[in-house]
Amino acid sequence: MKLLLSIIKKLFLQNDKKGASLHFRLFLSFISMLFAIFICTLILLFVTGMFNAGTSKMLASFETELTYLSSKMSDDYGNISIRGIALAEVVSNEIEEILKDNYVRPSDLSDHPEIINTILNRVCSSLVSGLKQSEGSGVFLILDATVNPALDNAGNSKSGIFLKNMESGSNSVLYFDIRCLFGPAEVVRKQGIMSLPQWKMEFDVTDASYYWKPVRAAAGSSKPLSRLYYWSTKVDFQDSDSVMLCSVPLIASDGTVMGVAGYEVSSTLFRRRYAPSGNVVPDTFIKLLPNSGKVLHASQGLYAGKYHLLPDVPDEDTTVYESEGGLSHFVCGDGQDFKGVSCSVQFYASGSPFTEESWLMVLMAPGHDIQLIIALKNRTIIYTLLILLVLFAVSSYFLSQHYLRPIKSAFNVIKKDSLSGYSKMKIPEIDDLMEFLSTQDKLIQSRYSKQAEVPVVYDEDKYNYFIQNIENLSPAEKAVFELYLDGLTAQQITKELHLSINTIKTHNRRIYMKLDVASRKELLIYAKVMKEKPKTT
Repeated sequence: MKLLLSIIKKLFLQNDKKGASLHFRLFLSFISMLFAIFICTLILLFVTGMFNAGTSKMLASFETELTYLSSKMSDDYGNISIRGIALAEVVSNEIEEILKDNYVRPSDLSDHPEIINTILNRVCSSLVSGLKQSEGSGVFLILDATVNPALDNAGNSKSGIFLKNMESGSNSVLYFDIRCLFGPAEVVRKQGIMSLPQWKMEFDVTDASYYWKPVRAAAGSSKPLSRLYYWSTKVDFQDSDSVMLCSVPLIASDGTVMGVAGYEVSSTLFRRRYAPSGNVVPDTFIKLLPNSGKVLHASQGLYAGKYHLLPDVPDEDTTVYESEGGLSHFVCGDGQDFKGVSCSVQFYASGSPFTEESWLMVLMAPGHDIQLIIALKNRTIIYTLLILLVLFAVSSYFLSQHYLRPIKSAFNVIKKDSLSGYSKMKIPEIDDLMEFLSTQDKLIQSRYSKQAEVPVVYDEDKYNYFIQNIENLSPAEKAVFELYLDGLTAQQITKELHLSINTIKTHNRRIYMKLDVASRKELLIYAKVMKEKPKTT
C-alpha cells in the first residue's frame, strides 16, 4: 500500500511546495465518482436481492427437476400399479380354475398343501410374461397357504414365487436375466430360471406390510382391485437389493382373499431411473419417503443419485425446517445438514383405503455444497465489479490526461510568449483566454513603443528607485540586465543565453516593470549614470 501511494505521489505530485497537479486532481475526481458508483451498485445489488439470485436460480432449478421427476415417477408407478392389477386378475382366474378342477373351495386353499406346487407351476409362466412386459424389476406371488402346515410359524410362512430381473438396472430393455429369490426350485427350473444364492423356499410375512395390509383391506370389501393395491415402504430382503413392492390382493369369485401378487421396484432400478441431473449442484440426490410430517423416516425410502454418495445419504430420522429463499433445511439425527425441495406424490386413487398414506419426493444436496456454490457466484459478481472498477480507473487516468492536453498546450504557449502564433483549439474557454492575453500583450507593446518615442529625461528620484529595485530582479532577469549593461542587444543576448527572442521579450517586460522604465533606451541611460556616478564621487 505504501509503495502504491509513493508511485501515485511520484506520478501526480509535482513537489511538496507546489502541491497536487491538475492531472492528479482531475484523476482523483474521476476515481471518487467511480468509487461512489461502485458503492451505490453494491447497495443496489443488496437491495434488489442480486446476491440472493444464486439461491433463487438454484430453487427454480430444483423445483423444475423435482416436477419432472415426480411426474415421471407418478406415471411409472401408475403403470406398474395397472400392470399389477391385470396380473392379479389373471393369476386369480388361473388359481380358481385349478381349485375348481381339484374340487377345492378358495377358502380351503390353506388346507390343501398338496396342490400348491400345481398352482405355482400354472401361474409361473404368467409371472414371467408379466415381468417382461412391466416396468418393474421383479414380480411376485404370495399364497395364503404353506406347503408345510406343521411348522411352528406356519401362520406367517407363505408359499409363492418371487422372480427378479437382474438386468433391470441396466439400459437394456431387450435382454432379461430372470432369477428366483423365493419359491420351489423345481417349479422355476421348468421355466429355465435359476435360483439366486439368497434363495428361500417360502416367504416369512411376520412383519410384512406388503402382504397383510392389502389382504386385510380386501377382506369383506366390495371395492374393485383398482382401489385395493398397496405400495409398501422400503423392504430389505436378506442379502438382496432394497425394494418397494406393489401388492394387489388375489380375490376369488366368492370374495375369498387367496394371497397377493404384484411387482417390485428395486433400489438399483430406482437409482438409475430417477437420478437427478446434478447440473446446478453435482451431489444432488432424490429420496422417496413416506410423508410423516416434519420428521421424515429416511430409512423407509429409496435413494436415487450418484453411487459414491450412498455412504453420506441420510438413513436416520430427518427433521424438516423451512428456510429463507424457499429451500427447505433437512437436519439428520447424526447432525448431517442438507438443503432442497420436496413435493407430495400420490400413488392411490380416491376411494382407496390407503389414500392417507401419501409419499414425499425430496430433492436435496449437502448444505455446505449449496452454500459454497452461492458464495462462488456472489464472489464472481464482486470480482467482476472490481475488474470493471480497475478498468474504469485506468480509463480515467488516460481520459484525464486527454482532457488536460489542450490546457497544457495553452500553458506552454503562454510560457513561450508565442501568443501571436497560437492556433485556435475550438475550445471556447481556452480560445477566449488566449485571445484576451494576445490583446493585452499587443496593448502593452503598443504602450511601450509609444513611450519609447517620447524623449527620455533624467529624473533623480526615478534613478534612486531604479538602483534600489535592481535587487528585486530574479536571477534570469539579472543575467539579461547585466548583458544590457555590457552593451549587448536583444538578439545578441539570445545567442549568449541560448534563449528565444520571445523569452527575452518576456524578461524585458518584467525588468521594465520592476525598475519603472519605459524602454530599453531609458534603461541604458540609468545604467550609464549608474556606471559613471562612482567616478564623479
